Amino acid sequence: MQTACPSPASQDWTSIVHVPGSDATFGEVSEFSYTFDAYGVHGSLERIARIAGEVLDAWRCGRLAACALDDLRTALFMSQSAWRVAGVEPTDGFRVGYEWELLGAIRELSGGLVMDHRPITL
Repeated sequence: MQTACPSPASQDWTSIVHVPGSDATFGEVSEFSYTFDAYGVHGSLERIARIAGEVLDAWRCGRLAACALDDLRTALFMSQSAWRVAGVEPTDGFRVGYEWELLGAIRELSGGLVMDHRPITL
């Protein structure tokens, strides 16, 4: 099975998704996180992990607003993937707060609408 994903620089807005609001459930945030194919955009787990780590560092320093939209979406994808692999939902305030702040930064930077970067099965 192959996947294809439009370039993040592409201006093809034929498939747009709404960024969940601040009252979103964990399930809605999880579903939204998978509208970004980080593997298709970045090519490797190593690159995804590096970008996610840089975004986490920026969050710890209060600089999420300086992050690029694709980097924020990559970090949310990575965080949600970790929960999915673990088979649990987060209960600690650190992770929940981090993901909700990522979501808020994504919403602010995008105006509430982002391109759907889900992989397309060919």
